[in-house]
Amino acid sequence: MVNRNVHRCSTCKKEFVLAYVVGLNTRSRLAFPCPQCKTVLRCTYVKKYETTGLAIETKDFDWTSIVTGDHDALPGLTVAADIPVHKSFKGQGLKLGGSVWIRVFSDSDQEYLAKASENWNELNHVVLGHLPDLRRAVSCWRSGDSTNLRVCTNAVPGCSGKDDFSLIGSGLQTMMDLCFVEPERSVADRDIMQLLNRLNGHSGYESLLHEFDAEGLSAHVDRLIDLCERTLLLFDAAIPGLVGESVEVMSNTGFSDYRLFRDDYTELQSLYVEAFEVSTKLLAFLGCCLNLAKRGDPSHWSNGAHKTLATTLKMVAADREFISTELPSMSRFMAEMDRHLRNRFGHYNIRYEARDGCFHDGTGATLNAIEFHIDYLNHVRVLSLLLVFVRRVISDMRRKGVIALRP
Repeated sequence: MVNRNVHRCSTCKKEFVLAYVVGLNTRSRLAFPCPQCKTVLRCTYVKKYETTGLAIETKDFDWTSIVTGDHDALPGLTVAADIPVHKSFKGQGLKLGGSVWIRVFSDSDQEYLAKASENWNELNHVVLGHLPDLRRAVSCWRSGDSTNLRVCTNAVPGCSGKDDFSLIGSGLQTMMDLCFVEPERSVADRDIMQLLNRLNGHSGYESLLHEFDAEGLSAHVDRLIDLCERTLLLFDAAIPGLVGESVEVMSNTGFSDYRLFRDDYTELQSLYVEAFEVSTKLLAFLGCCLNLAKRGDPSHWSNGAHKTLATTLKMVAADREFISTELPSMSRFMAEMDRHLRNRFGHYNIRYEARDGCFHDGTGATLNAIEFHIDYLNHVRVLSLLLVFVRRVISDMRRKGVIALRP
């Protein structure tokens, strides 16, 4: 649905037509240049599913009127938070109209995008309908309140298992798995489960699980759960990544013809950097399982080094990236997650510019925000796969009598 209204810029006092492609999340923060004076304007659209109402919060422009034929000559701007907007919509007046979705669909791998859109519509449904319940369940888990945890998870799709952690972990994973387009997830999931199945009867596995407990696996899992919660609150940020993957397959020019108009990149950057740190810590635990299964020694790494888990956890995050290469599917997602921006974000050497929809690093290099969303999408996928790993490992720790996962 597109919402069109006439607004007056608070800077130049001139009118323009704003066409907002209504997003899926309940709150969409937008930033865009005024079509008249180019000043960056910011607003938040608030969507009320119960009443199909749409409100706008802003100090940067005023609502003037609904659009009529008298406004045909006004410059217009079409903005969206989750569907990339083609450059052909830039500055166009009301008469030209057009569909942002049809345009991006025509430039995409249409079979892939059709499957992806089914996923993100389901993601929208389960997150808005059940994430609040799941977040309360996580709070109950941390306080040891099993009774109320079960009350909270009773209606949440995908929650299964006999223990508290299994319930919340499976619920979060069900939501985050919707950021995969099958069979990607099945292949990556299979690799992890086959690895742990191989270790099930290994004489050294129980000792390794005790080492995991001693080295604070529970604290890393706690951070993972917290990060998954906060990532799902901004679930709509994964949608441009799915669209971007689909356009990237068909386009020889990248995303130069498309842009987004979000205004929440400070939060997204923080989640993205934190996800890399959390992922590489848990990757050390996963790597020990690989070492034991493939080389018979948890401390014997694929690069030839001999390091204990404790030593590996103290290494710089980037120095643990090699671990995933023995699991090709996960390695691909890790590589995508890290391919452009993580170091520059981590060192605050990059800035998002709402005038052109790109990130700038001060050297003249730019990166279309859609590229970032592909990287961001893959951080969600990596977190989901790590949930697969920790859920199974924690189950094994409980089954073997290892004290594990103190919230």
